[in-house]
Amino acid sequence: MARYHELNLYRNKLNDIREIMHSMKTLAQMEAHKLSRVIQQQRALKAQIENVAQDFLHFFPTALSADDPVGKTVILVGSERGFCGDFNAKLLKTFNEKFTDDRVQLVAIGNKLQPLVEARANTLTLPGANVTEEIGTLVELVIKTLAEQLQTNTLYAAFHSEKQAQPVVEKLLPAFTEMAPTNQVSRHPPELNLPPDEFMLELTDHALHHALQRIFYVSLMAENQQRIHHLENATQHLDQKTEQLQKRMNVLRQEAIIEEIEVILLNQATLIAPDQTENGDRKASNGS
Repeated sequence: MARYHELNLYRNKLNDIREIMHSMKTLAQMEAHKLSRVIQQQRALKAQIENVAQDFLHFFPTALSADDPVGKTVILVGSERGFCGDFNAKLLKTFNEKFTDDRVQLVAIGNKLQPLVEARANTLTLPGANVTEEIGTLVELVIKTLAEQLQTNTLYAAFHSEKQAQPVVEKLLPAFTEMAPTNQVSRHPPELNLPPDEFMLELTDHALHHALQRIFYVSLMAENQQRIHHLENATQHLDQKTEQLQKRMNVLRQEAIIEEIEVILLNQATLIAPDQTENGDRKASNGS
């Protein structure tokens, strides 16, 4: 029975772990549901910004920045928390494949990504977002870091998309250089309250803020999807382990019951045997 009780304690611990993982999965599902609505709005806003930029650049093409590149910076959007498999390892692999120059400045976002890049030169690390509500603060922190600590006019972001298996790389600055062409532009030039160059600067700043928001939302969505998948696999493994333990415990319990029955029968046989001996002696004495 000692082994039975030991397995029972182990099973109870596995059940506790499973409950914790199930709670984490539920929170990730709730966060993913919330993010799905926000991401739809972000994509609609992206389309509006691109439409405005296409109309503007159609009439003022010289406003598009043509500065010589000062430096190249990549924002690597990792995870702030764990239980999301190889999320950060895949991201770093994509970065190493796309950017082979050691002089590239790297901004690594996410507590779980930081240990993977801490030995690399030209690297800044920033905390990531745990939930949707923290993304606004993260955007401001990244903008402040870019303005104060990095000299660059070429900016990329590498991040996980919720619709693609592998991380993607998106160019953020100079803005609108990789925008898809369209024939749907206004016939009349826009009426501006600012000179075209100043308007372009304002539009670029607005587009950068929005792009960072959208990327962080999408990355957090992909992180939660990966976490849900990872935790589902973990809970299934725990269920299988618990089932195996239960079967083993049942076998041990049956063996213990059999042993108890054998002891009872043995004791009963011991009690019957003296009675039979005594009766035999009485019959022998009467016969004599």
